[in-house]
Amino acid sequence: MNINKIAICSLFAATTAVLSQVYVPVPPIPFNIALVSVFLSGIILGPKYGVISQFIFLFMGTIGIPVFAGFNSGLGYILGPTGGYIIGYLLTAYLTPIISSKLGSGFFKYLFSMIVGLIACYLIGTAWFMYVTKSPLVNALMLCVLPFIITDLLKIYICTILVCKFNLKEKFKL
Repeated sequence: MNINKIAICSLFAATTAVLSQVYVPVPPIPFNIALVSVFLSGIILGPKYGVISQFIFLFMGTIGIPVFAGFNSGLGYILGPTGGYIIGYLLTAYLTPIISSKLGSGFFKYLFSMIVGLIACYLIGTAWFMYVTKSPLVNALMLCVLPFIITDLLKIYICTILVCKFNLKEKFKL
């Protein structure tokens, strides 16, 4: 891995950290816009470097750097009710470009691949939330997924426009 790749992965990790702080503290899951960086890292950097960028973010937070929403950090935060969604960033950053590469480029193809990535994040996060809180599926979906669907789809729409309009995938090609 050369210095350019390390720098770009670090840039996306930092972007995820910054966007995590743009949040609304709604219990039990804070609303933030970090998924914008997760989707873009996957589509722009590809599965390997997208995951590395999100792993850097996860690692920084786990060792105590306050990068999670509300300037939170630590292994306890990851092991808490919202930790599954943060771990889901890894799968989202991996799966989104995999689907996209199979479909090819284009607005609806990027849109679809990001929706699949979002579903993966929801699956991991909701399963973890259910495990930690002992909540039944319906309650977990009502608390952790339903309130976020519209805003998450809006994030996907914005990311898709950014990738297509500014040809970001080609500009950051690794």
